[in-house]
Amino acid sequence: MTEIFKKLLLVLSLVCLTFSVASLKQRPRFKKLVSNVCDNKGKYILSNSRKTWVLALEACEKAGLQLAKVRSETEVEEMTAAIEYFLGPRDESLKQFDNRNWIWLGGNDLLLEGNWEWLDRTPVDDWDVPWTKKAGKDNSKHVGGLDGQNALAFSKWGKFDDSYHNDKRKKRPFACQCPET
Repeated sequence: MTEIFKKLLLVLSLVCLTFSVASLKQRPRFKKLVSNVCDNKGKYILSNSRKTWVLALEACEKAGLQLAKVRSETEVEEMTAAIEYFLGPRDESLKQFDNRNWIWLGGNDLLLEGNWEWLDRTPVDDWDVPWTKKAGKDNSKHVGGLDGQNALAFSKWGKFDDSYHNDKRKKRPFACQCPET
């Protein structure tokens, strides 16, 4: 294990992994945990609460965080390992796009189809992103527009895919990211 990954697991092991928007106001201890993780150089907080991308975005924002960014091969490895450690291993018996093998990240192409950006408007495609074959990053011909596949999903295999951001059938765990990381 790399030294960075060991530190990531140590910090993440201090985190309460599930939270809901409704309970954040009632649980000041959760905000303290978020603060402790972020203040101690933590990076990601994973939630096994299943939400649409839109609701996951709201949950992270209410906690003072943002949906996570994965910007390099190293971060793909970190996120894949964190998902396996906290949310469990991938299930090979499920269909490829089963929600249990995917989480939400903060990338989207809501402003312009095929132009993937993180929530801070930095480009997603500034490195060799491992997009899922045959599905990929631009399914606009399948279903485009605001009801289309505009949210970035990340698989337990370390692959990216565009998915339906507000489809109630696409409720998945998600990863929030500490500010300044």
